[in-house]
Amino acid sequence: CNNVSIKIPSTQIECRIGGGSGINIPVLVHVSNQKASVFNHFFYWNASAIVVNSATSAPTSGGLITVIGSGFGDTASALSVSINNGLSCNDISFVVVATSFRCTMPPSDVGGRDIRVVVQLEGRSNAQDQNTAFSFASPIVSSATQSDTSGGRITIMGSSFGNFASSISISASSTYMCREVAIVQAHTSLSCMIDAGVGYDHPLVVTVAQQPSIAFKYAYNTPIITAVTSAPTSGGLITISGSNFGSIATSSNITVTISGQVCTSLILVADHTRLTFIINDGVGTHSVQIFVASQSSSSYSYQYQHPSISATNIIPTAGGLLNITGINFGTRMDMISITLGRFGACLVTSLPSPHTSLLFTAPRGSGVIEDSLTVGRTRVSFFVHYDSPSIVYI
Repeated sequence: CNNVSIKIPSTQIECRIGGGSGINIPVLVHVSNQKASVFNHFFYWNASAIVVNSATSAPTSGGLITVIGSGFGDTASALSVSINNGLSCNDISFVVVATSFRCTMPPSDVGGRDIRVVVQLEGRSNAQDQNTAFSFASPIVSSATQSDTSGGRITIMGSSFGNFASSISISASSTYMCREVAIVQAHTSLSCMIDAGVGYDHPLVVTVAQQPSIAFKYAYNTPIITAVTSAPTSGGLITISGSNFGSIATSSNITVTISGQVCTSLILVADHTRLTFIINDGVGTHSVQIFVASQSSSSYSYQYQHPSISATNIIPTAGGLLNITGINFGTRMDMISITLGRFGACLVTSLPSPHTSLLFTAPRGSGVIEDSLTVGRTRVSFFVHYDSPSIVYI
């Protein structure tokens, strides 16, 4: 106690004491190297009230927080700190003596916000203070596994999830909920059963003890095509099989294209896995894609049914018009080519009946000649028969 001055000679002195805290502290007075002979006089330190103004947050897994206020004294080891009288904050050290300190929060199963910080110091505390200085950090979603459009269990990774599933709720927009929440790993990993749905950029929000996370953009799996039935060149009904097509309720979000052209009369015949549509006439190989709520499948190679020849007429050795009948010839002569053995290419002259018959002029020849018909890029072989020789007069 410095700067001593006599207030009343022989009976009263005054001095300036440094910062400190506590009660019932003994006061010893030295006069000319003589100590006071009476030790049962004690100085009562007029300690200021303990006030907590604010505290930084920590994740539910625990961590270092800073508490700011006043009346914390000058000895960190004399302080004890609890959060809502439940969790003790340990390893206390001053940031600024008497007004701010750091301590380590242990993990919390439930998290929460607006929680009281109670500081005790040598018999005094702010226990009657109704401060709500501390909040655990809000949950953070860093990633989530994707579900098929039929729904299913997904895993969500992040932080500050706590360790008490009953205090957690999860949604992926106002339409889709994620139920049956389970703790995979305390504080950092959850799982839940997400509703059936389609699309992407759904706001996935994890709420722990009424503290919501920032929305994470969640996407269902994209559609996958595993098989496409083939139609004749005249067109017809096609079935696509695969996964992640969505349900009847979301079928208005489905589009199918053939080489970029939108197909019509689409019907989802089995939720998530199978649909039909009408394909226009055509020939050859094309790419098929399915779009579900703007999510596209990879291109799938589709091919119209191969041409098939059922009959040809016999032509004279002088050559003549050959009529080929069959199926899947298409309607465009520029997509059809004929090669007649050693004679090479022959010109198709007409399609008397689209898809089922065509005419071309064969050169003169004899015997049986192997020929090939190509529609689009599909090639089939057939034989041209010239008339057998006949003797009418000797």
